[in-house]
Order: sequence, then C-alpha cells, then structure tokens
Amino acid sequence: MIKPKAVLALFLGWLIPGLGHLSLKKYARGAIFFSCIALMTLLGFLMEGRVYSFETQNPLTILAFFS
Repeated sequence: MIKPKAVLALFLGWLIPGLGHLSLKKYARGAIFFSCIALMTLLGFLMEGRVYSFETQNPLTILAFFS
C-alpha cells in the first residue's frame, strides 16, 4: 500500500521542485533541488533559450543546434 505522505510528496515535488523533499523533512536535499532547477531556469531565460544559433553555412552548428 502506498503511503499518503509519499503521494503528497510526489504531488508537491511535481508542483515545485524540491518541495516534496521539504515535506518529507529532507531540508538540504529539497533546497539543493530547488536551487539547481531555479538556477537552470534563470540561465535559460537569460540566454533566451539559445545555446547555439542556427547557421546553414556550417554543418557542425546544424548538428549542435539539434543536439
């Protein structure tokens, strides 16, 4: 039988990364997960979703764009 606390942690972790760990009183792990996801999201917004620009002149940049 699945514990109700585990189901709540699953839902909270899906809602906000790290919140499920916080609900299970694993504070350090929850803070690390939240910090990493928040930092990666912030960096993605700052880079405007562009890691590689799509240039048709260089075939290697086309491969990097799709990877």
